[in-house]
Amino acid sequence: MRAPHCTALTLAMLVWAPLVVDAQPAVAKRPMTFVDIMDLPLIQDPQLSSDGSQVVFVISRPDWKGNRRLGHIYRIDTDGSDQVQLTFRERGESAPRWSPDGKAIAFSARRDSDTNNQIYVLDTAGGEARRVTTHATAPGSIAWSSDSCSSTKSRWSGSRRTCTTARLRGRRCLARRPARR
Repeated sequence: MRAPHCTALTLAMLVWAPLVVDAQPAVAKRPMTFVDIMDLPLIQDPQLSSDGSQVVFVISRPDWKGNRRLGHIYRIDTDGSDQVQLTFRERGESAPRWSPDGKAIAFSARRDSDTNNQIYVLDTAGGEARRVTTHATAPGSIAWSSDSCSSTKSRWSGSRRTCTTARLRGRRCLARRPARR
């Protein structure tokens, strides 16, 4: 006798359950709009550390009032754990590059009284980034020397490329010289 009651109860539940689910208010589906797409955070410029244990990258989000995307630099372990935001300035930062020894990260930013982007260096142990260039033009790219003592940015002006080298551990801060072709 129990088997027919169990079967009837099971059938009643199977018929009644979809009706209860349909009675719940449904979230209206709609196609994504341009604003929805622009609101998505973008992950850009990932850079693997020399020992392969960490990645620095930029996450940019829209700044609707400023009519731009604002990027900040993050670091994460390659296993996906321990994500940390490294920069927080209101103008944003870009182009992070690990030093060859993995103790510092150079990046491009326009901070405080800067009229153009400059190169800043952040110690991976923590602390505030320090500006290492003071130049009239923004960097085109950032590259470290193999000894982690200097960082170079290049800039094209017409058909001529110039390089600027910033000494990161020394008294000389800036030297400008034409690049060899």
